[in-house]
Amino acid sequence: MNVLDIGGSLVFWLSVPEITRNKCSIHTLNLPGVLENLPPEEESLRKTVNMITGDARDLSMFADQSFDIVICNSVIEHVGNWLDMRKAANEARRVGKRGWFQAPAFEFPLEQHFLLPFIHWLADPL
Repeated sequence: MNVLDIGGSLVFWLSVPEITRNKCSIHTLNLPGVLENLPPEEESLRKTVNMITGDARDLSMFADQSFDIVICNSVIEHVGNWLDMRKAANEARRVGKRGWFQAPAFEFPLEQHFLLPFIHWLADPL
């Protein structure tokens, strides 16, 4: 299986059993510098995970339908404004046969970045 993980974290791939990882061709796409100075356990994945520098809004380096699955876990909300998010989603649909996108739900009472309850419901200046 050919997998593209947009904004992919190597910690995520460490949680996948090695026998499963070995059945996949895994590619992570991140902005420059994201995967530098990795801890040793993540550094070991450089042999099995193809780490690509790029931008989710422009996946022109890949042909249409070139991945069996595209994964995007809590990244789409960080690519910019609404138009940027749409560009990223459209590019993922173009290069992937299937996809799995996850974004934190605003309705969930725990804010996912600070792990504080209700703070995201308060006024921005707070």
